[in-house]
Amino acid sequence: MGDIISKLERAIDRINILYGLIFPVSLMTIVAVATWILTPYYFQPGSLPIYLFVIISVMIVFGVHFKHLNNLTKTSLRVMYSYYHFALMLFCIFVAPYKSPYEALWILLAVGMDLVFKKGWMYITLLLYLITTIVSFITTAQPLTLESYFNSSVYFIGVFSVSYLISLYRSISDEERHAIGKTSEATNFERQRLLSLINNMGEAVVATDVKGKVLLYNAATLNLLDTNQSLEGKNLDTVLKLKSRDHKQVKLFDMLEDANSGITTTDYVHEFAPKDTINIYINAAPVKLGFRENLESGYIILMRDITKEKSLEDERDEFISVISHELRTPLAIAEGNLGNAIYITNKNKSPQIVTDSLNEAHDQVIFLSNMINDLATLSRAERTNIKLDIKEIVLSEVIEEIDLNYSRSAKDKNLKLTVTCASDAKNIVTSELYLKEILQNFVTNAIKYTAKGTVLVHARSNTKGDAVFSVSDTGIGLSKSDQKRVFEKFFRSEDYRTRESSGTGLGLYVTAKLAHLIHAQITLESELNKGTTFTITIPTLADNAT
Repeated sequence: MGDIISKLERAIDRINILYGLIFPVSLMTIVAVATWILTPYYFQPGSLPIYLFVIISVMIVFGVHFKHLNNLTKTSLRVMYSYYHFALMLFCIFVAPYKSPYEALWILLAVGMDLVFKKGWMYITLLLYLITTIVSFITTAQPLTLESYFNSSVYFIGVFSVSYLISLYRSISDEERHAIGKTSEATNFERQRLLSLINNMGEAVVATDVKGKVLLYNAATLNLLDTNQSLEGKNLDTVLKLKSRDHKQVKLFDMLEDANSGITTTDYVHEFAPKDTINIYINAAPVKLGFRENLESGYIILMRDITKEKSLEDERDEFISVISHELRTPLAIAEGNLGNAIYITNKNKSPQIVTDSLNEAHDQVIFLSNMINDLATLSRAERTNIKLDIKEIVLSEVIEEIDLNYSRSAKDKNLKLTVTCASDAKNIVTSELYLKEILQNFVTNAIKYTAKGTVLVHARSNTKGDAVFSVSDTGIGLSKSDQKRVFEKFFRSEDYRTRESSGTGLGLYVTAKLAHLIHAQITLESELNKGTTFTITIPTLADNAT
């Protein structure tokens, strides 16, 4: 931008010299020759030698400097303008006498002085014009009348006013050009600072327009994509070769068109060549450069190679899966034997301390078993490459099964469990396993954290045909701060009433993961000491859902 401004200023200087000096002198010469040929009576007696001297001198001076027009120094310009003033004064005195229309050439000369040497020199030109007018007035031997004074004044004021106005407009133009130059420098500085900032970032950063054309990127982007070619102007989808876990090609900007608030995902790989891929983290956020609808929009995209992290996650999931599988058998045996021991001690009326110890051991085995189940479910939920086993689900049957499985638990706590299903509820196609695990977690928590009152489970369909399940209770509720963290891994409320019951803090985290796998949406409404309502909206999945 700075180079453009410099070139613009040089072009303006050439135009100033051309139209402020070369053009007026050429015009004066043409007018003088025409006057000499066509109207010889304009000449004063004895003026021809002076006239010829002036014309020849001006032509010589300008001829010497013309070949150096683009590299004229201030001294050269002053010499040329001095000859120009001298020539124009003699021309107006001896060739074009007083009241001649050729006096308008002084306007061009004054403007040229202003353009090249600024306003102070323009006033010198106007002063010389005033002197020329007075001398011309005297040499024409005109009577000194009021009319002649008035006419002279009008001529001078006209030339002065036009010259001053043009100078004023030129000053404004220079100020605007100067302001543009300053703004350009500031913009260029900010751009360089921004480029320096993003080039020092470890993550790949790409700015695109709304159609995916790359506008800006950093060095980490080239490193991530393993290329040394310029990306500017290219469509990002042509260089970012995304594929899903089942090796299907994915277009990033096709996904962004359907996502109003951008996307964040770790589910895709970038393919350099067949069997040469990296796992990639992508965060794409829409950006609008201003507040009006017609301003330019685009996206800022952050990318990172997470192949190592994914490998560690896969190893962790595999470890959890193996451990949870291996521990289930001994825990089941231990739980069975403890159950038998409790039965025998109760029947034979063993000492209370023995009964209490066995009951405590049994409870801890059950807790450990539940934790292992949660870990196994978590491992399954965090695997995004598992193909879902989906089937048609009848909502009323799901509700009946909940009533059958949890009515005893509610009754043991003296709670009223109410399950209902809308008569016009529509069937959906989704994962039966995940749907039941999600509802199981919500209903179990509702019963666990409700000391008295009711637990209500209701199923219906919305206008889109999605299934909507709501689980409400009159339990302890959640504070505003707890509501923001309730789906975090290992989170448990600090409320003492929560601490009274055992738990791993994984249940709702796993539930949120399972909901994501079947594209379900969960909303939460809760008030401390008044109860909680979870609403789960579950859409119908396509047959090839993964």
